[in-house]
Amino acid sequence: MASYLWSKLEGSYDGHYFPDYYGQQMPNLSAAYDYGELTVHNDGYLSNDRRHQAKVAAVHVFPFRLTAGASAYYRSGTPLLAIGFSELNGNAFYLSQRGTWGRTQPEYEMDLHLGYPIKIGGAEVNLLVDVFHLLDRQGETGRDQSYNFDQTVDVIDYATGKPLPSIARGTPCASLVSPDNAVTCNSAFNTTNAWQDPRSVRLGVRITF
Repeated sequence: MASYLWSKLEGSYDGHYFPDYYGQQMPNLSAAYDYGELTVHNDGYLSNDRRHQAKVAAVHVFPFRLTAGASAYYRSGTPLLAIGFSELNGNAFYLSQRGTWGRTQPEYEMDLHLGYPIKIGGAEVNLLVDVFHLLDRQGETGRDQSYNFDQTVDVIDYATGKPLPSIARGTPCASLVSPDNAVTCNSAFNTTNAWQDPRSVRLGVRITF
């Protein structure tokens, strides 16, 4: 079996889950609109916008009764942006439009399953081997999107109340703050901070009678 999905997730609201805000996982208690500043630059490709997703699964039973199965997937990376620091509620400001800082790397992996039945009297003992993340890629699944650690870069001109321009992709934080405030910039911004799980093997025995 195989499937392919093309999708596009665009807007200004991620839903019950608010990953841009320190991975907030409290349904119906999102901080998405707690402050007016959070509405600036918050439209664009949402955090789970994966343009291409493909899956394939196959199983074969050999004449000597060994069952072998495999499943694999591929999916596009997720959109990136620059998130600024708010003295009111931590990392919250959208310093750039959603998705304008590129995407994480594409993800793909494969799982393998083996099963061999043995007849013992009136019962059948099935020896099982499952290998998860067979390729052991440990590829990128997330990046640090915190642009800075202090409110040295704003999204609103508080003197006029007007939104400030979105920060263009590749703009270094140090170029927007004074030399004294350069220490507030996040040196790990836009670097990988989450990876796919490593390979693991599960052995099992299933008895049916």
